[in-house]
Amino acid sequence: MLLFLGAGASKVFGIPDTKGFMAEFDGDIGKKDIYVRLKENIPTEQFDTETLMTVLHDLSMPKEELLGSIAPHTTQFLLSQASQIEYFTEAEEVKVACREMLGQVKRRIRTKCIAQVNEHKEDIVRTYDNFFTALGHVLSIAFLAGDGSKMAYPRLKIFTTNYDTSMETYFHARQVQFTDGTVTKFGEQILDTDAYAEGTTCELIKLHGSIHFFSHDRKIRSLHAESEVDPSARTHLGEVYGSEFMVYPVESSASAEMHQSPCIQMLYLFQSRLKRENEWIFVGSKLRDFTLDSIINEVIMHKQRGEYPKALHINPEATAINGYLGQKGYSLLAQVLKPIDRCFDDEVFKLIQSYGFNLGT
Repeated sequence: MLLFLGAGASKVFGIPDTKGFMAEFDGDIGKKDIYVRLKENIPTEQFDTETLMTVLHDLSMPKEELLGSIAPHTTQFLLSQASQIEYFTEAEEVKVACREMLGQVKRRIRTKCIAQVNEHKEDIVRTYDNFFTALGHVLSIAFLAGDGSKMAYPRLKIFTTNYDTSMETYFHARQVQFTDGTVTKFGEQILDTDAYAEGTTCELIKLHGSIHFFSHDRKIRSLHAESEVDPSARTHLGEVYGSEFMVYPVESSASAEMHQSPCIQMLYLFQSRLKRENEWIFVGSKLRDFTLDSIINEVIMHKQRGEYPKALHINPEATAINGYLGQKGYSLLAQVLKPIDRCFDDEVFKLIQSYGFNLGT
C-alpha cells in the first residue's frame, strides 16, 4: 500500500497548513518591507507558506542563478516592481534581508511543528492506531498490553510533503520498524536514498524535506533531537550543522533544490513505488506540486483500465481538487482518485473500511 500525506493529515494535530502558517508570519515578520511588498503584489489566494519561501529563496540568490531557475511567483512579483527590478535582483541588502527572513520562516515552522507534535503525541498515536486498524491491520492484544512486542507494516510505503515528525512520532511510540532514508556514515546521520532498498521494511519518504533535516556542504544531515538548533551550532566534528532542509516547489516552480540529489532520487522512488503498489490513499493533500501530479498521471497512463489502482483522496475539498486536476490536464489522476470530502478523523476511518483495503496482506 502507498500512503501519501499532505498538510491536512497534520492539521488535525494543531500544525497549520500552508495558509495557516501565514497568520503566524503576519505577527513575526508582517511589518518588514519585503514581506509587505510580497503580500501586496501576490494574489491573496496564492500567497501561502510555500509561495513565500519560494520567492525569498529566489531573491536571495545571485542574479545569474536567479534567472536560471526563477519561479513563476517570483517573476510575478518582479514584474509588479518593474521600476525596481534591478534593485530586487542585484542589491546585496535585498539578498541579505531575504536570506534572513527565509531562515526566520523555516525556524518558525520548525518551532511550531515541534511544539504541536509534543503536545499532541497521544492524539497522533490514537489517530494512526484507528487509521491503520481501519485499513485491516489488527493491533495485537499483547502489544496493546504494553509487553514490548513489536509490529510492522511490511508493505506500507509512506510519502509525505509535510515537514513535521508526526509519522516518526507514531512509529517510535508503537515500536514499528521503518526506514526514513538516513544512515550512519562517519559518525553522522546522513540522508541517503540507497537506504530504501527493495524489501519489506516500512518506508517513510519525505519529498519536501523535514524539520530535522539540515543541509550543509551538499549533504543532508539528520538531527533527531526535538530541540531548537542554533544556526551557529556545530557538530562534534566542528562543522556548522547547516540550514533547515525544506524544499518548497509551488506548482511549476523551477526551484534549483528540486533538481539536486537526493530530491531527484526521491522522485524516482515515488514513481517506482506507485508502479509496484496498487492501493493508494492520499490524505490532506491539495496536489499542488505539478511534478508529483505528472508522475502519478504518467504511472496510471501506462496501466490498462482494469489495472488502475484502488485509490482514495481524503480531503474536505477533494472533489474540487479533482476538478482542478482535470482542468490542468491530469484527467487520469482525477478519474482514478475517488474523492472523500472529509477531514482525517474517526468518522472517515469508518468509511474507509467499506472500501476493502487490506494493509495486512
